[in-house]
Amino acid sequence: MKFDEPVTLEATYRIVTPMFLGDFDRHARQLSAGSIKGALRFWWRALNWARIRTEITNDDAALQQLHQNEAAIFGLASNDQLSHKSLFTLHVETPSKLEVIQDWPPSDPNNSSAYLGYGLTGGSSSPHRDAFKENQKFQIKLLLGRSLSPEQQESVRDALIIWGLLGGLGSRARRGFGSVAMDTLGNDSWPILTQQTWQDKLNTICAGYRVSELKELPPFTAFSKYSVIKILNVADNPRKVHASLGGNYKDFRKSLPRADRVPFGLPLKDEENVKRRASPCMFHIHPISKEYVAAAIYLPSKFHHQIPQGDAISYFDNIAKFIELRRHP
Repeated sequence: MKFDEPVTLEATYRIVTPMFLGDFDRHARQLSAGSIKGALRFWWRALNWARIRTEITNDDAALQQLHQNEAAIFGLASNDQLSHKSLFTLHVETPSKLEVIQDWPPSDPNNSSAYLGYGLTGGSSSPHRDAFKENQKFQIKLLLGRSLSPEQQESVRDALIIWGLLGGLGSRARRGFGSVAMDTLGNDSWPILTQQTWQDKLNTICAGYRVSELKELPPFTAFSKYSVIKILNVADNPRKVHASLGGNYKDFRKSLPRADRVPFGLPLKDEENVKRRASPCMFHIHPISKEYVAAAIYLPSKFHHQIPQGDAISYFDNIAKFIELRRHP
């Protein structure tokens, strides 16, 4: 189906916590359109899995359909006739050159934010990584091609929104670094004045993708009925709330026997030194009114070969316990 006019989507975001997004030599010079498109693909995939899997009876067929739907929108890199470009273009604009810092998190092994950002602070043979400083804004413009259906256009818009509510960019984005927050979408401002407003926006997006109906653990990081999104810490600035979250996480994780830490991510020294598994528990820092909140985004999946058959979700009990811990602002 063809449409008469292409559709333009514009959104403004702010950087909430320092963003470690570097070029080939790991220096922060510009926000990359390719990196942002990659983040949008991730959240698009996480949202759309439940919708597709509830309509298809097995994972393999659903994965094939998801891949086809994703490729139709975002493009496909291939060496055969199936290769094609994305059906939208993405441009990044900043009001001025973004300020870069090299002093956070501090190079202190006892610092809680440094614990979450292992490797960012450098060492004896490498310098502290560059980062784009927090509280700076950027705009992205998407020109959606005429071949995109209204449903496809809506799914791209929802990916923009979910990224602006839960996502980030750059190294250690899953640990709350480089968190972003949407300020505007088109002509609409996006002030989030209460925690309930933030939660309501998330619930509205997830409801449209049949998330609560998916009763099987996904084969990758995606939303399902087992997903939990919960605010854990609150503070008056983003670095403080990140540090308090890091302290809670560090204390809890170190309280566990080493073998019980495997579900939190791999590799893990002396347990799984080679295999890599992304943690099913991600962190995000978000501004709400005059405060900043640290949220856990728990998206369990078929994570590891040790997951027992028939009761897979119990494999993640320790992550669930961490999320349910009571915390104080």
